[in-house]
Amino acid sequence: MKTRIISGHQHVVRVDEEQEDDLNASDEQRLLDQVAELLRAERPEVVVLEDYNKGVLTEAVITGIIALAKAAGVPVAVDPKRKNFFTFRGVDLFKPNLKELRDGLKIDLNAADGTAMTAAISELQTRLGNRISMITLSEHGVQVHNGSTNTASRPTNARSWT
Repeated sequence: MKTRIISGHQHVVRVDEEQEDDLNASDEQRLLDQVAELLRAERPEVVVLEDYNKGVLTEAVITGIIALAKAAGVPVAVDPKRKNFFTFRGVDLFKPNLKELRDGLKIDLNAADGTAMTAAISELQTRLGNRISMITLSEHGVQVHNGSTNTASRPTNARSWT
């Protein structure tokens, strides 16, 4: 729940109240049943799992959705958080940011060190079995790794909007 405090016509502050408890087993199954039905009825081009660590993407839900999507021939893309980082095994695209990669692999990593980045991403792909890794690096751009030797770095392009 988001509560906005407004004084006159000015937004002063927003107070957020959240529930972060994991879904119970019954709710997990209901969600998986709905995802299965959506995959059958809608045949999406991709399933995107955006994890906010709010309790919806539990281990059972993650593994269940990945299995359902694979069975339906639908690729899975993931933007992970730390809590279930290595639960997203076998996905098509895994897109952590640099901090999430550091936290997940428990390493200190400099985005400017291309050799270390490539080694870290290779370790990530070995542990996850994902097809493509895309690591967002803030001001250093993005590094994309597709397979064992195919790595590309893209710098950011500073833009001025006036």
